[in-house]
Amino acid sequence: MCACCRPSALPGGTRSTSPLLLPAGTAAGCTCAAAPCLLGLTQRHSVLLSQARSGPACSLQDGGSSPHTPSGVMLFSLRELVQWLGFAPFELLLQALALLAASVLLVLKVDGVATGLSWWGVFAPFFAADGLSTYFTTIVSVRLFQDGEKRLAVLRLFWILTLLSLKFVFEMLLCQKLGEQSHELWYGLIMAPVFILLQLLMIRACRVN
Repeated sequence: MCACCRPSALPGGTRSTSPLLLPAGTAAGCTCAAAPCLLGLTQRHSVLLSQARSGPACSLQDGGSSPHTPSGVMLFSLRELVQWLGFAPFELLLQALALLAASVLLVLKVDGVATGLSWWGVFAPFFAADGLSTYFTTIVSVRLFQDGEKRLAVLRLFWILTLLSLKFVFEMLLCQKLGEQSHELWYGLIMAPVFILLQLLMIRACRVN
């Protein structure tokens, strides 16, 4: 038995022949049959130690973040919203501004500040945004049709008009329910356009993905 294969003493009186506990360079000068195995294990142990020591630093240098650092990933990106909804960024901005204005008007009406404001007036920003979106979509579809993109123009016009029509029907029914307190309109009927809209959006999202 060569020197590198002899049992080495460990604290507590135990003895081990593990090559990982051998001094550096011992396996390289060993002449026994197990020398290649000892050399490979020693080198692998050294690589694992170096990776363990430099792992966290390398992950931070490569752009990684600490597990305690919250990531700033958005739920939906603008590109995904444009692909799924079919609206242009300008149309999305119109709808966002309409939502903001309607929220302000709703707060004023509920708090009693604007007592003369009707529910039709609260939803007026949504109606205005739908009209502007329809006008913008018509212009874009006409330009696409003139440029030779006839199929794309027709599909885009049909899709946007379908979404805006369902949205308009929901808003109109909701305003009629809130304003007139009609018992003929039940909330299942009012939410029916929303359910149809969600199904269409799911189908479009699957096609896009």
